[in-house]
Amino acid sequence: MSGTPVLIAVTFRSAVGLPLT
Repeated sequence: MSGTPVLIAVTFRSAVGLPLT
């Protein structure tokens, strides 16, 4: 379960990081 926080972070940055930048 080491990839769980990583996957959430990537998804969050992809969903919020794209329009935010």
